[in-house]
Amino acid sequence: MKKQKPVFLMLITIGMMAINGCASGKAPAGKAESNMNTLLSLDDALAAAVSEIENKLARGTRIAIIKLETPQTRFSNYLQDELAEIMINNRKLQVLTRNEQLELVKNELNFQMSGYVDDNSFVGLGHMLGAQSVANGSFEDLGGFYQLRIRVIKVQADENMQFAEVQVNGKFRIKKDDMVVSGFFGAAGQAAVRIAETAIQHYNRGGEYLLAGKYDLAIEEYGKALAASPDFAAAYYDRAIAYNGKGNYDTAITNYTRAITLNQYDTHAYSNRGAVYYRKGYYDMAIADFTKAIEIDSYLGAAYYNRGLAYQDKKDYDRAIADYTSAIRISPDLSAYNNRGISYNAQGDYDRALADFTKIISINPNDGSAYYNRGFVYKAKGDNVSAISDYTAAIRINPKKADAYYNRGLLYSIQGNYDLAINDFTQAIGINPNDAGTYYNRGLAYNKKSRYDLAISDFTAALKLNPNHAGTLRALEEARRKGN
Repeated sequence: MKKQKPVFLMLITIGMMAINGCASGKAPAGKAESNMNTLLSLDDALAAAVSEIENKLARGTRIAIIKLETPQTRFSNYLQDELAEIMINNRKLQVLTRNEQLELVKNELNFQMSGYVDDNSFVGLGHMLGAQSVANGSFEDLGGFYQLRIRVIKVQADENMQFAEVQVNGKFRIKKDDMVVSGFFGAAGQAAVRIAETAIQHYNRGGEYLLAGKYDLAIEEYGKALAASPDFAAAYYDRAIAYNGKGNYDTAITNYTRAITLNQYDTHAYSNRGAVYYRKGYYDMAIADFTKAIEIDSYLGAAYYNRGLAYQDKKDYDRAIADYTSAIRISPDLSAYNNRGISYNAQGDYDRALADFTKIISINPNDGSAYYNRGFVYKAKGDNVSAISDYTAAIRINPKKADAYYNRGLLYSIQGNYDLAINDFTQAIGINPNDAGTYYNRGLAYNKKSRYDLAISDFTAALKLNPNHAGTLRALEEARRKGN
């Protein structure tokens, strides 16, 4: 069974970008932006954002508000709901409201927990939802004020267009003493330090490079931002994401740690540092960071999910299941169902494992891994007919999945269908010619058909890959004896 990977959260300001990056070394050009020097209340900022969206989009446009990243999950949901309510009341746009169907579709693309979303994914999601435009954004603490960034992307008729058309790219500065924001965060956040205007400009430009995957240029811009304002917590945080993207995990940890030092309530920094610790195999340190993030924001599904991964790798399946269940309660994420199913299977709780994989299939009938994992559980329960059916479905969805051919071949062998077994093992070898077990089992099937010459060839190939396998040595001796 294959477990899903850890997820990282990303809180950055977003500019217009090319899907495949830019040919030049310059940051992608943005559209004309709102006057962001005036400090507004949150309510006024939201109203101004909706006004700008309504002025740029044709009346009756179907719009989905997909993602507003903030340091707190409940606040993210609040902002999305408030934007939707204003639009609905104004009756100028058709709003796809945040509901279970939208959440499940988002999670199918791993939106809710992964944090990082590029324009191509947004356009793809818009197509799935039947939207003509999709809105996303971020809300960040920039020391002396908060910054709300709202951008709207047109859902092109062609999903594979190289450039995303950004229809709205607005930035709004919000007062640090806004009563609504304080109701969510209280005294949390970075102290009201002075962030130089040039630092903010470099920081925003770094965010554009970061989303374009230009990590070195992003790091350079964040360095300039920090040179102008050394206590710029958000710049350390985003630079950590860039270093993580480059695979420079130790430097990423250093930057996350600095961001946490400057803002001890930064749940995303704790969660992301924990994810890097997890990647490095430091499970206890990862668990400590995820736990801290959960203490600050009990609605942060990614922290529960990632902590579940760490517990699962420590074979602490009870705690892993509890965390995946919490993640699912917050947001019905398919990866959490998958990993909880694997944990149930490891405990021998096959019925609950089957229920989780079946749930995934009911949401996404084209999830080949869910069919494969469910087939694995059926095999463990001795229901070989159902297992073969699921492996067949997994192969239909992903014809290059060698393990599905291999496991189905084993079941065909058990049933005595040696020709079908040989065909599956041959398919698996064509995809992965370096697996000794596949040669060994095809050799056994040839042996059953008295094709000793072919069996000897397969056992010999298996021993080249695994010279000390006692079962293969015995099978080779038997095939030679019977073949003479």
